[in-house]
Amino acid sequence: MKRYKTNRGNLSSLIRVGDKSVRIKFVASNTGEGYFETNDPVLQKAIEEDADYGIKFFAETSQQHEEIEIISEVTVVDNVTTWQEARRFLQNAPYNVATKEMNSPKKIKEVAHRFNLLFKNLE
Repeated sequence: MKRYKTNRGNLSSLIRVGDKSVRIKFVASNTGEGYFETNDPVLQKAIEEDADYGIKFFAETSQQHEEIEIISEVTVVDNVTTWQEARRFLQNAPYNVATKEMNSPKKIKEVAHRFNLLFKNLE
């Protein structure tokens, strides 16, 4: 499986595979980055030979992908659906994080990562 990434959020692109055009769709996460995965080696080769490769989208490095998979002992929190709820969750015991440490979704995510928490419905 190979994972491709774009900084353009939801992105749809036509890729020439042989004599056909194949539409690939990058799906945005809450960080604004979009992802597309495939295990088709022919499609992977076509993506990496496309004119937009390296400009609009690129292969996610194995190091980036491993960082996502390394965290095996996480606590999944699935009843939190907004960043405001996540902030309130982290302000309470046992975490007791100060509000000023969580003034953006990125910082809330960093704090959650520090405590090995995954807000499942925010991702």
